[in-house]
Amino acid sequence: MNKREIFFIDPFMMDAMHAPFNAAMLQVIAQLYPKYRLTVYTHSSHYRYLQGYGDIPAQVHHQPIWVLPFRTGNKFWWLCKLLVELCVITRLLIRARRRQTALVYFAFLSPIGQYLVSFYSRYVFRKQHLLVQLHGLDILTPAPHQKKIDRIYAWFIKKAFAFRCTHKRYLVMEKSAMKFLLHKGYLSSDTISYAPHPYHFVKQQPVESRPSHPLVFAHLGIARLSKQSHLFFKLAAAFSEDISQGRVIFRLVGQVLPEMAPYLNDFVERAHTTDMLSPADYREALSTAHYAIFCYDVDGYELTSSGAVMDAIAARIPMLAIQNSLFLQLFNQSKEPPGILYPSYEDLQEGLKKLIAQHQDIYPRFLPAFDDLQHYYSIDHVVAYTKEAIAGWEDVHRNDC
Repeated sequence: MNKREIFFIDPFMMDAMHAPFNAAMLQVIAQLYPKYRLTVYTHSSHYRYLQGYGDIPAQVHHQPIWVLPFRTGNKFWWLCKLLVELCVITRLLIRARRRQTALVYFAFLSPIGQYLVSFYSRYVFRKQHLLVQLHGLDILTPAPHQKKIDRIYAWFIKKAFAFRCTHKRYLVMEKSAMKFLLHKGYLSSDTISYAPHPYHFVKQQPVESRPSHPLVFAHLGIARLSKQSHLFFKLAAAFSEDISQGRVIFRLVGQVLPEMAPYLNDFVERAHTTDMLSPADYREALSTAHYAIFCYDVDGYELTSSGAVMDAIAARIPMLAIQNSLFLQLFNQSKEPPGILYPSYEDLQEGLKKLIAQHQDIYPRFLPAFDDLQHYYSIDHVVAYTKEAIAGWEDVHRNDC
């Protein structure tokens, strides 16, 4: 029995998936509760990656859990993965009640996992304090191309929100997501809080020292249709002459989902694998990029924080993006713009022509913005926001906050 213990649980991720965020959030919670034992329940492979993002506080203790790996296109395996997640959630909530754990934080849950946690909080573990991190809320906004499975997941999330639980709260990383959930009536203001996406920033080589020839335009993170990644390949094809003459390089830094197969071409440099790059290879590729290109649609990532954007901020890579609410909010966080926003894909294509011709003059203007952005998303700054999420839970943070 330990009333001065907090559970940090991710029953879904393995290896490097979400590792930068989970590692930073682990630091945030450790700073919020320096006198509490922080027990981390993740797969062993995932925890090894967490250890690569800064020093693990002495109060942190890891307990490995069973998590099935991802297997693209295997529905039976995906069902098994979800069942394992539900079993782990049940087992750890029982353990939390027996040990009278002060707080259980879920770093990631599948939509079905969210439903189960809400059901338990309403009917079984009613006195247990729960803090649930929300991800992937874009599936709540209907779209013509939305997959059937995403509509099913959206149903589970909405049902999870419908349970009214006294001791369960949600944390989101986008202000627009909180506004959306409140406006739709899915959640009430006393059950949700906003905190910026925390990130453990490390010193990078000065960006001014990167060779200016050829210019490297990068697509960061997983290439998928929901991110309109096919437009990056289309963009590269439009600059095939510049590529052949060695003036520019279009490089995909990350894995490529099978759904992208019809759109791939040889104008984009990429690793020919569906596996994730190792963190070392990913960081090395980031260090060579001059600009990061984002082709998200008008509503893209409006309700979901983009890890690729955070990677661009960490590596101080100016962003060239189609204008949407995500980037409008981001660009408002700094005094100077960290890149250029374009009204449409066509404007982006035209803008690149000017950028290639005037890179030496334009590039330095973007760099000061990253000091502001790295401060805003720093772990110390996020701690202040996260305190609000647990305000009022006096038995949890009475002696620490």
